[in-house]
Amino acid sequence: MFKIIFLIAAGIVIADAFDCKKDCKKVHCKPTNCAEDEMLVKNVLDCGCCDECRVIIKKGDPCDRYVYLGDRPSVCEEGTFCIYVPKKGSGRRNQGGTVCAPDRPEEDE
Repeated sequence: MFKIIFLIAAGIVIADAFDCKKDCKKVHCKPTNCAEDEMLVKNVLDCGCCDECRVIIKKGDPCDRYVYLGDRPSVCEEGTFCIYVPKKGSGRRNQGGTVCAPDRPEEDE
């Protein structure tokens, strides 16, 4: 019983620590100076209050829709999206992958 109460209390403390500020004027954002291979994405950090520079992934390059590994977040270049593209060929094990591509793959052909 004590463990359950402890876990509930810990969950409340952790949830409170991640509370978003209602007024973005009270949030102190780091200055953003994007490099040539980066793009500024507005309102993505600190509950939508701060901007962030993200590395631009070119059309056809691999991407990951859910996990951005490494120390530099990334985004597909304008006009492309991180989508699953099946590999050409046959066979059940011939799986594709996610790449930055136009919304509909046939537009690229």
